[in-house]
Amino acid sequence: MNSRKRIVIEALAAGYVPCGLREYAFQVCTRLVRMKPAGIELVFIVPPGFSGCFGSDAGYIEAGTMKAKLMRSIPMVKADLFHALHQICMVKKLPGVERQLVTVHDVNFVHTKTGRSYRHAEGRFLSRVRPATHLAFISRFAAEDVAAHFPYRQPSRVIYNGVTPPDVEHLSRPAGVPDGQFLLHLSSLDEYKNARLLVEMMDHLLNHRLVLAGNCKDEHLAAMIARRSNVFFVGSVSEQEKNWLYANCTAFLFPSRAEGFGLPPLEAMYLGKPVFLSTLTSLPEIGGNVACYWSDLEPEAMARDLLSGLADAPAAEALRLHACQFRWDNTARAYLDYYTDILHQ
Repeated sequence: MNSRKRIVIEALAAGYVPCGLREYAFQVCTRLVRMKPAGIELVFIVPPGFSGCFGSDAGYIEAGTMKAKLMRSIPMVKADLFHALHQICMVKKLPGVERQLVTVHDVNFVHTKTGRSYRHAEGRFLSRVRPATHLAFISRFAAEDVAAHFPYRQPSRVIYNGVTPPDVEHLSRPAGVPDGQFLLHLSSLDEYKNARLLVEMMDHLLNHRLVLAGNCKDEHLAAMIARRSNVFFVGSVSEQEKNWLYANCTAFLFPSRAEGFGLPPLEAMYLGKPVFLSTLTSLPEIGGNVACYWSDLEPEAMARDLLSGLADAPAAEALRLHACQFRWDNTARAYLDYYTDILHQ
C-alpha cells in the first residue's frame, strides 16, 4: 500500500468470560498485530483495562460496556475500515467510516428459536448486518445459511476459525470424573446441543460411561443424569480441566443440531480422539472424512453407530493432521488479505 491505512476493530469480546468468542478475539487479534504489513495501522475497541492486550504495536480505545454509554465513550476516529468481529458486536457501525466489515459466525437462532425470541434475535442480527459493506463467514455452511434465510448482496468471503492446540503440559483432573475409560461431551449444554439424546443413549451402553461438562441450566437434563449410574456431570470446567478431559476420554460426542463452526470436535481431534457428530449444519464441513457421523439421532441407533465407530475409528495421527489444517495464523492472514482487497476497491 502506498499510504498508511487505519483499521478499527471492535474487540469488546476480549472482556467476556472465557468462551468461544473471547478465544476467537484473542487468537485473531494478537496475530493481526504480529502479522500486519507496514502500511496497516490497527486500532482496537476494547473494554476498560484491556489496552495493550493484543500487543504493543497497535492503538486502543477503551469503551464502556454499558449499551447506553458505549458510543459516547468512543471518540470520533478517522478510519478506512471498521471490522466487527462477530454479528452481535455492541458497536453496530462506526460513524463516518465508509467500509464496514462484519464477521458472521452463525444464525443458530433460525434453528433453535421461535415466536418473540426468534423475532428479537432476527432484529438484532439484521441491525448489525445491514450496515455492513462486506461480510465474512466462519464456514461455508454459515454463508449458505444466511443466504437462505436473509439474502444479502454484500461481497463476502469464508474465513475459517483456527483451533488452539490444547496445552497438555498443565492438566487438572476435574472432580467427579470416574476411574477408567469414559466418553465425553463438553458444551454449553443448551437444548440444541442434544445432550439429552446422549444421556438416553447410555441406557443402551451400560458397560460404558459418559462424562458431561458444561453449565447445565436444564433441570430436566439434570434429573435425567441423576437417574443414571453410568452418566457423570462435572459442571463448568477450567481450561486445564477441559484439556484433561480431552486427553483422557475414549471419544468425544457432539450431536449438536446448530453450529456455525464447531470448535470442540477439532480440539478433541487435535489430541487424536475419535469424534462423533451429527450430520447437521456445519459439522460435516468441519469434521471432514475423519469424523464419525450419526445419521439417525435416535438413542438406540446412536448407541449402535457409536460401537461400530469405535471399532473402526481413524488413526490418531489422521485426526491430528485434520485438526492441524485449522490454524489461527491462516485465519489472521486471510483477514489481512481481505482487508487489503476491501481497501483497494
